[in-house]
Amino acid sequence: MKSFLIKNTDKTVSVAYCVSKNKIEEGLKVPTDSMSDEDYNNFLIKKTIPSDAVSYREINTELIPADREFRNAWCDALPGQQIDIDLEKAKALKLDELRAERNKRLSFLDSEYLQKMEAGEDLTQIKAKRQKLRDATNALKALDVASQYNDKAKLDLIKQLSNDKVLD
Repeated sequence: MKSFLIKNTDKTVSVAYCVSKNKIEEGLKVPTDSMSDEDYNNFLIKKTIPSDAVSYREINTELIPADREFRNAWCDALPGQQIDIDLEKAKALKLDELRAERNKRLSFLDSEYLQKMEAGEDLTQIKAKRQKLRDATNALKALDVASQYNDKAKLDLIKQLSNDKVLD
């Protein structure tokens, strides 16, 4: 089975998994082996590659990462057959996820804060919790990953620094 890696205009990549030549011949109701390899390839390109694609190339399916956690950070930046992972995009994705969870928790604390404030209770602990939540993204924001790709150790560090546990 052929697969294509397609570079999109927004600098993302798409992966297209294509059906076999025999399946296409069955679908087109033409005799088996009547389609040449060149016709098959041209058919796939015509039906699979968007007209606004920046570029495309055939890719071995074994080189497509099984882990989709950083799927939106995939790119085709370096020479070679692999799909690259842009660490800046991976970091930005995880920061967005962390901020969304943090904002939920801050919202909850805001209502608790108002209740305690109206009741005239001590706000020291709740202020400390809120500050800790606001500071939870600092370590990930400080991580330097500019123009870096595929560094497994840094990807693991991004995961670690964006884990929900940093909010606890």
